[in-house]
Amino acid sequence: MIKTLVSSLFIFALLSTVSVHASPPYVKYVKQITSKYKKDVKKKHQLYCIGGGGGFFKDVEQVALFFAAYRKASIEEARELGVSVVEPLLQKINEEEKLRPYLREYPFNCNGIHIAITFFQNNNRYETNGSITNISVANNKVYYEIYNYETEKFETLLVEPYDKAREFALSAKSEQDNNAN
Repeated sequence: MIKTLVSSLFIFALLSTVSVHASPPYVKYVKQITSKYKKDVKKKHQLYCIGGGGGFFKDVEQVALFFAAYRKASIEEARELGVSVVEPLLQKINEEEKLRPYLREYPFNCNGIHIAITFFQNNNRYETNGSITNISVANNKVYYEIYNYETEKFETLLVEPYDKAREFALSAKSEQDNNAN
């Protein structure tokens, strides 16, 4: 009986170890891309990655990353930040030739991305006073939310198609660049 139990535990431990290390190659490729990407985003935008994941059952269906920002942001500022975070990730995913055969859609687009940026005060409370609390890019849409401390719930202020948000953000950046010259 004990010999059978020990043998069963050994086989279970062996199978558990094998399944953990036998990830499909595309998971490794996504991890390589997102690892460098998170460092770039932190350096360029002062965003701190607080989580991530995605949909990787049979292929790369979705890549998800969640960031914290310690500042306020208007809808316009959040929109520009969201677009400036999403576009490089899409570019890096689409440029990785080893990953292409595993992408659910190529070129990979915002339908397969879930990026969220939550704005915090320095005391780690949600930013609410004149600021967006959260911006999420998912399923080709951008969601802008505030946090209501009375109801303890997020409230959606605006939902817009990603292409429209991208157009607004790039237009605003172009206008800023022209004013700087």
